[in-house]
Amino acid sequence: MTQAEAYFVQAKSDLDVFEALAAMDRTTIPECHPLHYLQMAAEKIAKAICLAWGIPLRADGYSHVAFSSLPQHMKTKWRHVARALNKRDRDDLRSFLDRAQWHMREIEELCPAVGPRGSGCAAPKGANAEYPWEGASGDGATAWHAPATWRFRLLVGSDGKRTYGLVQAHHVTKLLVSRFDRLAKLP
Repeated sequence: MTQAEAYFVQAKSDLDVFEALAAMDRTTIPECHPLHYLQMAAEKIAKAICLAWGIPLRADGYSHVAFSSLPQHMKTKWRHVARALNKRDRDDLRSFLDRAQWHMREIEELCPAVGPRGSGCAAPKGANAEYPWEGASGDGATAWHAPATWRFRLLVGSDGKRTYGLVQAHHVTKLLVSRFDRLAKLP
C-alpha cells in the first residue's frame, strides 16, 4: 500500500464513522464527535489526493490544513478533475469548488491546531471538536467549555435540520472518497 492509499483507507474509515455517529441521537452522541470524524476524513482524503498527485504535504506532514487548499490544486488539473468528479466543464467545477471552499475551511477549523476561528464562523475563537477551551460564559466571565456540551450548530442548526455548510462539506468529502481511484490516476 502506498502512503496515498493508506491515507485514503483511513479517510474512508473516518467518513464511515462520521456517518454512523451523525445518524445517532444528539442526546446520546454529542455533536463534537461526528464533527471530529468529518474533520479527520476531510483532512486525510485531501492529503491522499495530494500525495497521489506528487504534491508534498505541508511542513512535517502532520499539518491539519489540507482540505481547504485542495480546490487550488484541483483547479490546476481542472479538465481531468471535472471529468473524474462528473462535472460538465471548468465553470461547473469552479462553481462547485467555490461554493464548497468556505465550508471546507470551516470543517478544518474544528481542529484545535488550525484556528483561530474568524468572524462569521459558527463557533467562537478557540472552539474545537476535540479539546476543552477557555472562553467567555453567558455573563462575560471567563469559563472553560467542553466540546461535548458545546452547540456548534454545524451538524444540526437551530431549526433541527442539517446545516448547509455541513451538507456541503460532507458531500465534498464523500465525493472525493468515492472518486479517489479516478482522482489518484490523473496526470
